Amino acid sequence: VCGALSTCDPGNVLTETLARLKAANIRVSTIALAAEMHVCRKIADETGGVLGVSLDRPHLRDWLIAQCVPPPSLRQDHMDRRSAGCEMIQMGFPTRTKSDIPTLVHATRDTKLLARTSY
Repeated sequence: VCGALSTCDPGNVLTETLARLKAANIRVSTIALAAEMHVCRKIADETGGVLGVSLDRPHLRDWLIAQCVPPPSLRQDHMDRRSAGCEMIQMGFPTRTKSDIPTLVHATRDTKLLARTSY
């Protein structure tokens, strides 16, 4: 979210920072509250992100909600070019364990919580 009409960045954003963002495959999207800035448009276009200017409060809300859903992660082939397919991102979920002996589940300065079942 950007609310400025100008920038005063250390270094050259369009040559140094933009190259680093592209090398790291970081997608940058910006929601402008005031006006569209060239530097934000250039970074969004070059990294595959989007730039939007909010017109009013409901429009800003719509832009923010649209950014909450992540875009698909694109698969890279052996020649380091992006292909059209998507790859799965492995996620870990906690497993529930049971024990015959109570174990420490949560502790603060004042209380200690022991339980036989935990995640």
